[in-house]
Amino acid sequence: MKHKTIAMVIDEYLSEIQFVKRYSEKTIISYRIDLMQFSKYILENFEIDSLERLSPVFLKKYVMHLN
Repeated sequence: MKHKTIAMVIDEYLSEIQFVKRYSEKTIISYRIDLMQFSKYILENFEIDSLERLSPVFLKKYVMHLN
């Protein structure tokens, strides 16, 4: 079974909110920017690109990084 990358999950989520939930274009753009910044931070600082390796600890570190 192929592991999903964080980027793949982000793309799936954005497609869901665009085509199924019909969120506004501005909301989707905003979400895309935020999620890609998170993905970049996780990859550059922890070399994590798969969803399976992501844990709440990294989410907390990212939030702390934003402050």
